[in-house]
Amino acid sequence: MGNIKSKKLNDYTFSKTLTEHEIDSYQVLHDVLRTIWNGNFMSPITPLLKSSGAKVLDVACGPGNWACEMSSDYQNSTFIGIETVQMFPIQKPNNVEFKLHEDFNTKFPFEDNSFDFIHMRFCWFYFTFDQWRTTIIKELVRLLKPGGWLEFVEITPDGENLGPVTTDFIEDLKARAQSRHLDPMIPYNLSSILKSTSNLSTKVYHEFRKIPCGSWGGNVGLHHEQAVKGLIIKSIEHLPQKTAQKMIDQILYEFKDLRTYSYCHRIYVQKLEL
Repeated sequence: MGNIKSKKLNDYTFSKTLTEHEIDSYQVLHDVLRTIWNGNFMSPITPLLKSSGAKVLDVACGPGNWACEMSSDYQNSTFIGIETVQMFPIQKPNNVEFKLHEDFNTKFPFEDNSFDFIHMRFCWFYFTFDQWRTTIIKELVRLLKPGGWLEFVEITPDGENLGPVTTDFIEDLKARAQSRHLDPMIPYNLSSILKSTSNLSTKVYHEFRKIPCGSWGGNVGLHHEQAVKGLIIKSIEHLPQKTAQKMIDQILYEFKDLRTYSYCHRIYVQKLEL
């Protein structure tokens, strides 16, 4: 399912000053996910995207990697990316729009039943666990047409073959997130939340893939390590520089020595027909 074509986001210019490193990091992680999933989505919507043309919403679109690539592959469809901060390409395909919406916990600026497909990834840090249950999913269901599909993509801070320093880092990350009532393990709870949500099918699909971390995993592993390293750096900015660098070096060594994997999840479900 999905598509396997690639278009570098560096082909576009940006309305916010992003460094080349930041642009590359978005693209690298996007490419890693597309590779391990053999496409950009799992929901069974390819015929609709190709033929009659669908209206698609990309929530937390970042600088538009997913939306721009999808728009190139499915030119009969329209793609709208929405984000809380301005980081959109100024030059974009004709069938792509971008909208700024500063608070995802407020009503989105679209009518009921507007979209055939809603895609949302890397959003566990936007919402508390209660907001997942009471706010955001219900809002996405409102926007989705009957018969449309809703798909979530998340990388959880767990995995396989984790070393002691990596484990300590993950436990600290989870504790700090939970102190803010955030749930970095939300993919494991999404199925039950979706099944209990009105107007959604009780048949919820939850698939996951293992992503190698480090050069031992080839190009995918090397690129994933690059993306993870950037996330680690941002997560430990509060530490003294020498302490932070030592931790990074130890984690990267453990990735290589133990052959660590991350877990990536896709959860998707259909809205019931009227």
